[in-house]
Amino acid sequence: MKLQIIEKINLLKALFKKVKLDADLQQVILSCITEAVDTEDTSERKLNYLLDLMARLRAICNAADSAVVNQNVEHLLLQVNLNTSAHVEYYKKKIALAVEPQYKERQKLENLWLFKKQFDPRRQRKGMYFDKQNRSIRTIMLDYLQAEIEYLEKQQEKEVALVQPVEQFSAGIKPVGFLQVERLKLTLSVDVLAFFLRLLLAEGVFSSSREKVLRFVAQTMETPGTSTRGIAFNSLDTKSKQVVQTSITALRAMLVRLIKMIDDCIF
Repeated sequence: MKLQIIEKINLLKALFKKVKLDADLQQVILSCITEAVDTEDTSERKLNYLLDLMARLRAICNAADSAVVNQNVEHLLLQVNLNTSAHVEYYKKKIALAVEPQYKERQKLENLWLFKKQFDPRRQRKGMYFDKQNRSIRTIMLDYLQAEIEYLEKQQEKEVALVQPVEQFSAGIKPVGFLQVERLKLTLSVDVLAFFLRLLLAEGVFSSSREKVLRFVAQTMETPGTSTRGIAFNSLDTKSKQVVQTSITALRAMLVRLIKMIDDCIF
């Protein structure tokens, strides 16, 4: 059986090269094949697993467009539960790229949640595994992702804790130990801002509640003519419900300018 595997390795490598399969993904596959062939007491079950896997990989490489071959191979390796350390490290490397410093905390969390969907255990074929000593690849990665998500959520909580609570901020109280955050200064009037927020909320731009969005804006932004204590939440709330014609005209003019910028590809 090992001879059958050895005879087909070069064909598989040629197919990988032809479809330009990701080099790291190739290493995940070829490393487990090489290990099984070089190990003297490799079980018959594991060798049969590899023969079946190699046949499936050949079928994918022969049928798939090179643009989607990486995705199809990734899906197959998860489906057949290739639970090797090399496979785990492959995904840890991909996850590390998804939480690099250039991403904001919220984007990092969204990236991790997307990975969690990818490792849904319901998509795994029951009873299939490469190494019976290891947990399934999906279980390993879900545990790893959950730890990463919990860490990022704690980091977010720390950042939120540095911002003054809305109630104290609105009352002009400066709690000891909290970071004083300078408000963002806008050129929009509070009426136009309120109307703009109303449209963004209606469009579903924010996943947070209406009240949470308005309170955050009131706490962190400043419009012309507002007092040193910032925008009053109740005022912003009322103005977002009772829109006046001047606000509609002003916002429309701004949006027309933005559309012109998009059309001209000026960013």
